[in-house]
Amino acid sequence: MLDIKTLSNYSFFYGLSSRKGVGHIFNEYMGCNRDDVVPVGVSHGIDFEHCHHPMDVYSAEPIYWAYNTRIFERSKNIKPCLLMAHPWSILVNENNLIEGIGTLIIGPPPGRANDQLLYNKVKNDITSDWSILVKGGVKESMQFWKEKGVKPITAGNDNNDRFFHDLFYLLSSYRDIVACTFSSAVIFAASINKKIVFVEGYQYTSYDTITCLAELNFDSVYSKFVVSEFINANKNDVSELAREILGFDLLSQKDRVHQDYLELLKSLDSPIYCRKMYPKKILRLKINLAKFFSKPNLINKSSIELISVFKDKALNDKKNVMVRSIDEISIWLNGVNENNLSNYFVPYKKGVTVPGKAVDRY
Repeated sequence: MLDIKTLSNYSFFYGLSSRKGVGHIFNEYMGCNRDDVVPVGVSHGIDFEHCHHPMDVYSAEPIYWAYNTRIFERSKNIKPCLLMAHPWSILVNENNLIEGIGTLIIGPPPGRANDQLLYNKVKNDITSDWSILVKGGVKESMQFWKEKGVKPITAGNDNNDRFFHDLFYLLSSYRDIVACTFSSAVIFAASINKKIVFVEGYQYTSYDTITCLAELNFDSVYSKFVVSEFINANKNDVSELAREILGFDLLSQKDRVHQDYLELLKSLDSPIYCRKMYPKKILRLKINLAKFFSKPNLINKSSIELISVFKDKALNDKKNVMVRSIDEISIWLNGVNENNLSNYFVPYKKGVTVPGKAVDRY
């Protein structure tokens, strides 16, 4: 059995619960001390079965936060799982919903080309009550949209402890949502009864990891169903589907969730999830390497992958970053083709070729 005090020594490996205030929401829901370590990993985006494996299930946290029964069934044989409503659902349940006014665009990764293309797609529809949610609050992107007559807003980044609170307030303030990608914010917005409208034919470009496309399952029947429903179904049906994905039905099971969590803590035999069993000396070495490189998930890298990390550290010109151009909506509706997906590789440059960021950042 591992108690919270012991687990707190491994908080470095629990990054998924330390972002966006997830740990605080978890502890308040469980009745724990607000700043207690949370050895539970929840996916960094919303899992609608668009990956071959449950999203982030192989992270170093010893317990996986499955926020609907579909995710739980796919994950329970990989690592210990806690079936519990998503942090967003918990937060929404504690607040009153309002209809809101005006239209909010969910922006792409902020960059010159990405922003300009999106503006070209929506400029004829823009009215004075339009705003745009700019990821990360990139000031140049916010200035771009301000000059185009669209009010820029932001919920900050992963380091914002009130990220979900701020996002809830922002999404609640609007009546309609315009989306150019199938982002998590779209599912969040639908769950609080917002009308979702998609921009057709929009393709954005960003950096990503070299394995990102291999991890995605573009043949997923459920993913195709979800995206198709969001585009074609009525608002009430879309909202119901979003709430199902986010585990709103689990909110009534608080006592069961609390008991399951205590039982999972009692059953843990390691403070870190490892895909393979290692002798104590090897595990300690991997822990130290992970801390040295500030990469907690090195704990689950093979020896070959660890050697690659060493090379990457020494050779900054190694081609290990992907430039990806993608029309997400088209892919889920029509399958992958040369018109909706292209990619190539570029040298890694610290602070420049950052996965998730636009290629031509301001």
